[in-house]
Amino acid sequence: GLATSARELQRQAERQQQQAETLQGQRQDLQRQRQRRKGDEHEVLAVVQLAAFLGSIRVSSIYETRPLYVTDQPHFLNIVVCGNTRLNARELLKRTRSIEDAMGRDRSTVVAQGPRVIDIDILLYGDRIIHEPDLTVPHPDMTARRFVLTPLLELEPGIRDPRTGTLFALALNALDEQGIYSYAAWAYTEPAGQG
Repeated sequence: GLATSARELQRQAERQQQQAETLQGQRQDLQRQRQRRKGDEHEVLAVVQLAAFLGSIRVSSIYETRPLYVTDQPHFLNIVVCGNTRLNARELLKRTRSIEDAMGRDRSTVVAQGPRVIDIDILLYGDRIIHEPDLTVPHPDMTARRFVLTPLLELEPGIRDPRTGTLFALALNALDEQGIYSYAAWAYTEPAGQG
């Protein structure tokens, strides 16, 4: 009778709620996949543009990282690119910023450590130490960031901090987990004759 109908209605309502939650989860997964593909496209485009003035390019695997500072934002995709250049550090900064600008980064509207289209940092410039108003090398926060050190050490396992002579691997080992995951191997090959 009525008790059976009420139970059946309750079960139907629970099934509908589960279906709605499943659809919401699938929708969120699709949004994350779209964002990752867009991130992949940005990284490939940036590396291709970097190849115009960097030679002997090596690119780390792609790492997905949950946000550390402003946590209410999508995950980031991170890579490290190593290469040789004839540009001085100031010219290199100017070129990397022009790539960011061309890809739609607007520094005037971006929240510090918030979401952004692209962020190209100069982590190291050989063994030079540079302190200028808008350029500090080595990057001042790199030893606190697993998403920087992991891909860097993938390319240069024995690299040392030019400020201290300490292995960057020791800094990495001292860090908490920080939510970094291997996302994909890099499939870009440098065009011949660049640099």
